[in-house]
Amino acid sequence: MAHKYSPWIAAALVSVLLFTGCGKKAGDTSSADSSTAAKAADESHPAGNAPDSLPDYLRQDPIKDAQSRAEAANGDPAEGINVIAGTDVELKDNAREAKIGKAETYNSNTGDVELTIDSIELTDIRSPGQDADRVVRVTYTYRNTGRSDAIMLGNYSFKLLDAKGRACPEYFFDTSDPELNPQAMPIEKGDSCTAVLGYILLESSNDVTLVFDDLTHNTVETELYWKVTVK
Repeated sequence: MAHKYSPWIAAALVSVLLFTGCGKKAGDTSSADSSTAAKAADESHPAGNAPDSLPDYLRQDPIKDAQSRAEAANGDPAEGINVIAGTDVELKDNAREAKIGKAETYNSNTGDVELTIDSIELTDIRSPGQDADRVVRVTYTYRNTGRSDAIMLGNYSFKLLDAKGRACPEYFFDTSDPELNPQAMPIEKGDSCTAVLGYILLESSNDVTLVFDDLTHNTVETELYWKVTVK
C-alpha cells in the first residue's frame, strides 16, 4: 500500500537537502563562493603567518614547543619531558657519574635494565621547518636484561643541562626516517633498542650534562649523569 505524505513533510525534506548541500552535483560550488571563501581565508591568515590560536608545536617553534609541553605537564623536574626549558636543575645528592660507551645497569622494582649512552655530540641534522643554531644529538641503547614486562626508555627519562645547569629545550628529529633517527620502542626481556634524542643548546659553552632519572618505571637506583664537552 502506497504511503501518503502531507505537503509539510515534503517541504521539510526539501529544506534539509538545501541546507546540508545534499543533492548538489560535484563541482557545483560557484566561483563567487570560492572567491569569497579564499578572500576570507587570506584576510584571517596572511601568507606565511600561522594563526595565533595554534599551539606552539604546530607553529614550528621548537623552543616554545618544549616550554609549552613542559608547562602542560606541570613542570616536574624529576622527569625529563616535564622540565621547563631554562629551569635551573640540581643533581640529586646520590647522583652517580657514568661514562660514554659504558653499559650501566639500573634497578627497578620489576627487574634490571642496561643503559649505554653511545654518544653526545653536536649535529647538523635538522627536521623540516625546525630551525635551530646548535642541536645536541644523544644516541643511546637500552637492553631489557631482567624485566618480565616490556620497557621503553624515551625522552621522559632524560634531560640535558647546559654549562649553567639549566634545562635545554628539546629538539624533535624527523621520525619519517627511522634509519637516520631511530626512536625508542617497547622491548621484551632479552631485547635491546637504540634511539636518539635532540636538544637545543642556547648557551655559548659546549659543556653539557645529560641526566637519566626514570621514575616512570619505578627506578630504585641512583640518578645517573654524563658530563661531556660536545663537538
